[in-house]
Amino acid sequence: QFTPAALCLRTDDIDSIAALLGEESEAMSRQRPDGSVLSWHLAGLPGMLGQDNLPFFIEWHADPTDHPGATPVDHRIETVGITEVKVGAPGSLAPILTGIDGITIADGVGVIEATIGTSAGPITLG
Repeated sequence: QFTPAALCLRTDDIDSIAALLGEESEAMSRQRPDGSVLSWHLAGLPGMLGQDNLPFFIEWHADPTDHPGATPVDHRIETVGITEVKVGAPGSLAPILTGIDGITIADGVGVIEATIGTSAGPITLG
């Protein structure tokens, strides 16, 4: 059995998310081998790094074609992406997650399970 280590959710308004969590967003960047620089802001790291295993949030400052997830990768089976994530969301996190497609609020705290759609059927981690 595999357990998700972390869940990162993309947003277009990181500062609002950070404010709801009672923290500041953190600017980060890295230089790619081709010399271009990717930059982003994160929020929610304390909850992810703590014992609660809560989701954290990212706002990319990059063209979608430059996003690391756009890099082609060969797999033995075709993946269609994450189809559902169950999260136990305490306090200020629940209103942020409510209404996001594919997120189910569950009892407990933290990322409980994630389901990945594949050509061979769903794979559930958790």
